[in-house]
Amino acid sequence: MTTKLPDDKVLFDAVELLPVPLTREELLDRGQQLAQVESDMSAHNEHAESVKKELKSEEARLSSERARLANIVRTKREPRQVGITGTARWARNLVEIHRVDTNELLRSRALEAHERQAVLDLEAKRNEGTGGDEPH
Repeated sequence: MTTKLPDDKVLFDAVELLPVPLTREELLDRGQQLAQVESDMSAHNEHAESVKKELKSEEARLSSERARLANIVRTKREPRQVGITGTARWARNLVEIHRVDTNELLRSRALEAHERQAVLDLEAKRNEGTGGDEPH
C-alpha cells in the first residue's frame, strides 16, 4: 500500500530584501544620488572641521581663564590698575615710585638727565626773576 501525499500548498506570502538588477535609468539615478551624498559628506566634513577648530579655540580660552582664576585664588591677589606716583628725591638723585592707594614704595631709580635738567631750568627761571644769577 502506498500512501498518497497531498498536493503542494502555499504556506505563506512575504516580502524579502533581495538583489535586483537595475535598469539603465535606475543606475544613472543611483549615480546622481551617490554624487549628491559625496558632496553632502564633503560639506559635512568641512563644517565638522570648522566646528572642531571653534571648540578647540573655546577650550583654550576657558583653560586660560581657569589658570588665571586659579592663580588668583591660590595667591589671594589679583592684578588691577592702581595709580602710582613718581617723586623726585633731589638730594639722593632718585625717583621713588609709590602706590597711591597704600603709599607703598614699589621701586626707585636714578633720576634721568632730562629730569635733572628740568629742575635746573626751573631754578634758572626763578633766579632770573630775582636778579640773582644774571650774566653781566
